[in-house]
Amino acid sequence: MGNRELAQVLRTANPWWSRQRRATWPEDDADLAARSRHELVAASTAARQLLVDLAGPPRPGVMVLLCGPPAVGKTTAVKSLLVEVLADPAIDPRSVVWVPVSLVPDELAHILAHPSLVGVPACDGVRLWVLDDVSAAADWTAALAAAPRAQVLATASYASDEELDGVRAEFPANGAVRMLRTRTLADLLLASSGLDPARVREDYLTAGGYPRAAAEHRDLGHVSQEFLAQLVIGLGRGVCPKHPEPEVPRLLWAVCTSTDRVVQAQAVAQALDIDVEQAAACLSRLVSLGVLDPAHGFVDPLLHHLPHLVEPATYDAPTSEHVATFSR
Repeated sequence: MGNRELAQVLRTANPWWSRQRRATWPEDDADLAARSRHELVAASTAARQLLVDLAGPPRPGVMVLLCGPPAVGKTTAVKSLLVEVLADPAIDPRSVVWVPVSLVPDELAHILAHPSLVGVPACDGVRLWVLDDVSAAADWTAALAAAPRAQVLATASYASDEELDGVRAEFPANGAVRMLRTRTLADLLLASSGLDPARVREDYLTAGGYPRAAAEHRDLGHVSQEFLAQLVIGLGRGVCPKHPEPEVPRLLWAVCTSTDRVVQAQAVAQALDIDVEQAAACLSRLVSLGVLDPAHGFVDPLLHHLPHLVEPATYDAPTSEHVATFSR
């Protein structure tokens, strides 16, 4: 992607650079609009508490990596923070740079090293780089370390232990890595004492993400095809962010059909006709995303059904006995 195309991507992602939209951009933002419609107060409050200390002016050398599974609320939490940051008249809106890394994964290092070439406006003071879905880029830890005279706030749906150790080593300050976990319906009910449980449950089912899909499937026996497609895309970004193969339904089918209670990379690799290393990496990401327990199989029965639900002509539906045996 050339500098001109990168500039267009960044202008679209940073509406507050425009004088006309500095005050109104939250009204037009899709993530913030969804938050307003389906806000789970307990969950969103927990997410914002992880970032509350970043609400002031940017500070050089400060790095925070917010990790959590897809659709847990990382992006919405960061945008909620930016609403507060950009409301401060002392902060130059041009100093805040949002980079949608999944759209420009191969150009992250170039953008950070040469911001003026890709249309990032000049500003006084310290920049705040917000790197959304940074795990989509290869060698992203090196790119973060090279960000000059800046504060960096990044989100990641997946980060290996080696990558997390690299961030902690480069930015040793306490809190450099913060984890945002999926909230269960039970968590929300306990945290929402005094509210109508039926309303809390309704909000949970409409808030989006893997928890909604699992809850719908458990209660209703199905979810919409549109939502299944979104779920597959979300899992795909977490499991195979840099390589499209194997596709998520095929990977889940291989895990379901080729292993016993203990999930083994060699059996999955043989079923998919891929290298054992590649299979092991995919399984590691499923574990990190919170959907696979290596000793007991998938955490939720929905994942056994997903290949058949998405591609019924390709994959047979699992038996009830299989699902009961190989779900945690």
